[in-house]
Amino acid sequence: MDIKDFSQAMAVQKELAASLKSNIEKLAPGRTSSLADTVAEQQALVDQARTDLATCEREQALSAKHWDLKVQQRRELLQSLDSGLKEMREKVAALEKANKTTPAGTGTVSGGARPAAEKAKVTTTAKTRAKAGLSAKAKAKTTVTRKDS
Repeated sequence: MDIKDFSQAMAVQKELAASLKSNIEKLAPGRTSSLADTVAEQQALVDQARTDLATCEREQALSAKHWDLKVQQRRELLQSLDSGLKEMREKVAALEKANKTTPAGTGTVSGGARPAAEKAKVTTTAKTRAKAGLSAKAKAKTTVTRKDS
């Protein structure tokens, strides 16, 4: 079908509109949709869309709040771990510095074993405390310090 001018296009449009109207009437006989019904249906669709949008916005706000909280917790954890690492590095540096300044032979023995002279010193200190009559509570509070710690 070749349409060459406007009048032919209008005639085809009228035929198609009549065909569409008859098909709609076959589907719903006796009911014609009025303009008021169409407007009411459209208003219901708009109201539903507004409700859906409001629901989505609330969900987005809750989700954003949840993720903000998770991010804040992760930042606090990172800050805590970072400060712990910094303290550990400072302690290691202090220990290395102390090990460099101690004379040879007075450092720790491999495997964590103490030299015999140091064992004797600790044992003697414990015996001295026992002779002095310190209570068990006082013994617990007393600490033995080592040169390499």
